[in-house]
Amino acid sequence: YKKFVVNMDKTFSFARKRTKKYADLALMDQQQVQQPQRSRQFKQFFFADEVSADAGVDEESSKCPVQKIRNAIPTKFVNPSFIERLVHRGELNNEDISEIGAPLLMAGVDTTAYVMSWLYLNLASNPDVQTKLAEELHSVLKGADLTTVEQIQSLPYLRACIRESHRLTPPVPIQAKKLKQE
Repeated sequence: YKKFVVNMDKTFSFARKRTKKYADLALMDQQQVQQPQRSRQFKQFFFADEVSADAGVDEESSKCPVQKIRNAIPTKFVNPSFIERLVHRGELNNEDISEIGAPLLMAGVDTTAYVMSWLYLNLASNPDVQTKLAEELHSVLKGADLTTVEQIQSLPYLRACIRESHRLTPPVPIQAKKLKQE
């Protein structure tokens, strides 16, 4: 139990520090982008015809909520991260945001470990399935590690095994799902 407590404390400390670092970076990115946005808003107000002619398709007027989030939050990534979204809202300071990161990290680690444990147990309980999966892995990967999306997409039986195991033994006791067809 003592080792568990020490490891949990280390994990929480790591998550707090890392989350604080990313929140600080997101805040800096947000502050750097605010100045150019102000000048663009000024141009739009006073020179609306020129700005709209230069812009072509106006992504900011999109009704898609995902596009609105992408346009609203400065980020170096394709989509803003959870931390960037929290910083953008401005409701929490970076210390509060760093306190949120640790429980989320632990929740992600626990559920992933739970899902993988059940997958291994379900495969061990079904040797025919395990053999078929091993054959697919060997024929596609040829002993290499699974490292790319393309490799994952070329392993339909692996995806089916994961989904079936997840269906049989979900990580949470209740999942609300609706059938598309009966």
